[in-house]
Amino acid sequence: MLNSEEMDELLTKLTFVILIIDCIVLYLYPNPMTGMFVIALTGGFTILTQLRELITQSS
Repeated sequence: MLNSEEMDELLTKLTFVILIIDCIVLYLYPNPMTGMFVIALTGGFTILTQLRELITQSS
C-alpha cells in the first residue's frame, strides 16, 4: 500500500499526464463535444483527487 507522500506524488503525475492527453486530444479533434469531454474528464479527476484528500484528512 502506498503511503500519503507516495500517493500525492502519483496523483500529481497523473494530473500532468491527463492534462497533456487533454491538450493532444483538443489539438487533434477541435470540436465542442471533445471540449466538453475533456472538461468533464479533467474536472472529474480533480474532484475525485480532492475527495480522496478530504477523506484521508478526516480519517
